Amino acid sequence: MARNKGLYAYYYGGELIIKGTVDEISEKLKVSERHVYYLMEKMPEETPFHPIIEEVEHVGEVVQIYDFYRDGHLVASGTKSELAELTNLSPATIRYYASQSSRKRIRNSRVVFNRTEERWR
Repeated sequence: MARNKGLYAYYYGGELIIKGTVDEISEKLKVSERHVYYLMEKMPEETPFHPIIEEVEHVGEVVQIYDFYRDGHLVASGTKSELAELTNLSPATIRYYASQSSRKRIRNSRVVFNRTEERWR
């Protein structure tokens, strides 16, 4: 599951350095996104100039977009729950169509991962 998107503020020594998403902060600091999450969660606070990263505002989330094909034709595109609503199929059926085992058994209906997308509020 992807992490939700939010705006974060990076402080060092009590001074605001940058405000932005995790990937923007990692670019500015020239570190990996994983290291930014480490700084948020595990950095010891005993040091006098420890960096502080705090969430300022929750602005959106990263979702996975799938395509639903029937008889080789694209029927709909969206998240698994959106596909279930659009096609009047149950969410369990959509999950099954996206699985490896359905590719072996069912030839006319298929759900294929397309991309990840940021959805902002």
